[in-house]
This record gives sequence, structure tokens and C-alpha cells, in this order.
Amino acid sequence: MNQTNILKETQKTYMAIAFSLLLLAIAVFYLIQSGSISQGSSAMDILFKAVPMGIVIGLSASFYFGNKHLKAARSVNGLSKKLEFYKKSALAKNLCLAVPGYLASIAAIISGETQFLFISLAVLAVMLIAFPSKKKAISQLGLGDKDASELEKLMSA
Repeated sequence: MNQTNILKETQKTYMAIAFSLLLLAIAVFYLIQSGSISQGSSAMDILFKAVPMGIVIGLSASFYFGNKHLKAARSVNGLSKKLEFYKKSALAKNLCLAVPGYLASIAAIISGETQFLFISLAVLAVMLIAFPSKKKAISQLGLGDKDASELEKLMSA
């Protein structure tokens, strides 16, 4: 796979995961508003503890796995190898961030409380802020001028 496709494929996969979280949140909101899911309090105590723990674990795992792959990317030579590790880093971060969003949407399904959907949307906002662009790739990989200009050329083609 050539280098341009690696970053573009990473971006598409990243957005697909974020979009699936958005679609789930919209579907759950519609189900709650239409009355298909009724509010219940039996699982509320558990959910109010599980969702914040999921957020903490997801953010911690995102930071750990993302930085682990970035560190490995900085130690290899060659732009294509660096981009492969960057892809792993971006997707690991994204998937670890998505877990609390999905957990919050599932909590909304179980409880019928729309307040959990705000957590899903906040997670989605964080995911969109962390979107892997070419400038972020250059910065996070610590690319030299030669590799940076090569990546710029590949992405503009």
C-alpha cells in the first residue's frame, strides 16, 4: 500500500468509527423521544458509576496505546513504516475513545435517560478534535523536512 493511501485510509476509518457513534446516539435519542424506550431506575445506580469509569479507562487506554505506537513510529526509518505505525496509533486512540461513547449510548438505551447521550456527543467532539491530519502526522511523528515535504506532496496529489 502506498503512503498516501495509508493516511487517507486511516482518516476514513477514523471517521467511520466516529460516524457510527453519532448514528447510534441519534437512533437512541429518537427511540427515547418516541417513547419506545421508557425511563427506568433499576439500573441507574450502576450506570451512573459504570459510565464515568468507562470514560476514565477509555481515555487512559487511548493515551497509553496511542503513545505506545507513536513512540514505535519515531524509532523506525522510512516514511511508509512511520505511517503504518501512525495508523495503528490513530486507530487505537480512536477505538479507545469510542468505547465510553458506546457505553454511554447503551446506558441511555437501558435507562431511557437522554443525559447519557451528551456524554456520547462529548466523546464524539473529542474524537473529531483528534482527527489525524497530515499536519498532526508530521508533528507527532517528528518527520524531517524531506519526509514532511514528501507527505505534503502525496496528500495534495
